[in-house]
Amino acid sequence: MGDIARKTNMLYELSDEERQQLKQVLLEIYQDILNFCNKENLCAMLGGGSALGAVRHGGFIPWDDDLDLIMPRKDYDYFFKEFPKHYGDKYTLYVPQEGYKMSNLFGKVIKKGTELVELQKITSDFDKGIYVDIFPLEFAPDNIIGQKVKGILSTILGLIAVSIFAYQMRNPLIDKFMKQNKRTYFVYKVRLFLGWLLSFKSYEYWYMKFDRFVRSKRVTNYVTIPTGRKRYLGELQKNEVYFPIRPVEFEGKEAYIPGDYNKFLTDLYGDYMKIPPVDKRERHYFVSFKI
Repeated sequence: MGDIARKTNMLYELSDEERQQLKQVLLEIYQDILNFCNKENLCAMLGGGSALGAVRHGGFIPWDDDLDLIMPRKDYDYFFKEFPKHYGDKYTLYVPQEGYKMSNLFGKVIKKGTELVELQKITSDFDKGIYVDIFPLEFAPDNIIGQKVKGILSTILGLIAVSIFAYQMRNPLIDKFMKQNKRTYFVYKVRLFLGWLLSFKSYEYWYMKFDRFVRSKRVTNYVTIPTGRKRYLGELQKNEVYFPIRPVEFEGKEAYIPGDYNKFLTDLYGDYMKIPPVDKRERHYFVSFKI
């Protein structure tokens, strides 16, 4: 997507000034989440590029403009149930559970009164504000066969869910955008066909079906993030990679990362301390941005 976005005038990359403004709002959201988690004794770790930024840069990756958190499933469920009671006037919460709006397979905390519009959601009735993503950390089976079976099925369910979302959220602008690259457009069309084929149920139905399938109350020696960048099997780790969590500083604020952050980050990024060349840096592109 990034390569296509650089060659089109449909999306734009934030300026350095806008990116700094966005980061300040992200830190405000994060601080409210952390204050609530500390008060309620919940675990919230930095994940993905946010954990990498904390270790390598002491905060945000300079060219990055998002913030990801990880919560153990029990804490995740409690958070999305109770947080709106205290901060509902300031934030909208999206999560694939009954009674909530949902826009992804994981949770989002969106700041009201802001604007950060993504292409796929431009014609939807979603709140299109600045957000922090929260990913649930799930227990995984101890035996290899159980891990493989659940991993494959969760990947299939996730593909079905996001394909139906793509089909039901389809709009002329994203069609035009995808056509700029033949391979990307082919994959997009395959997803639309799969979404059409299975859209006898709404994407919300499939989102919740996925969420119910990947969760597990049984305490095991393995955990995973089914909605992570490498999906269920690619994110599989032993408990001790995450726990006990490790305190760090993030942009001068209190934060936490997985205890064995070296293994966590190496499995995600390889040589994570090496600064990637400019053309390999992950970027985000938007339709509009406003505070």
